[in-house]
Amino acid sequence: MQRSPSVKFFSLFIVVLMWLVSLAMFIIALNFTISNSREVHYDVPGLAIGLLFAIPFVRDVQPNIPTVGISIDMLGFFFNMILIAAAAILAMGAVASRHARAVKAKEAARERRRQVAEGASTTHSNAVAEHA
Repeated sequence: MQRSPSVKFFSLFIVVLMWLVSLAMFIIALNFTISNSREVHYDVPGLAIGLLFAIPFVRDVQPNIPTVGISIDMLGFFFNMILIAAAAILAMGAVASRHARAVKAKEAARERRRQVAEGASTTHSNAVAEHA
């Protein structure tokens, strides 16, 4: 099957677009992972997982494209899927790590409040005993 130059150009444009989106997603996930934020956000992992489902449909937009496994897939589609899957794994790992840190911080704060409350009641009863 021979494709016209405009169809070839459009297919190449789709491949370049998939590469740009995949690289951008991977960079966003890396930035999300290495940032020192303590807030737990689900937008980056959600975007990465959404892209895992969207990229195959973007590939299918190419005109007259056969099933998966042609040479253009070797140039783009497979590597794009690997990059986006890695981005999703990194982002989910960052969310899990941040969530664990948040739980530990909340437990430590609760323990400090309990200790302060016990210390205040002990100090108050000592002061009452000394005053009497």
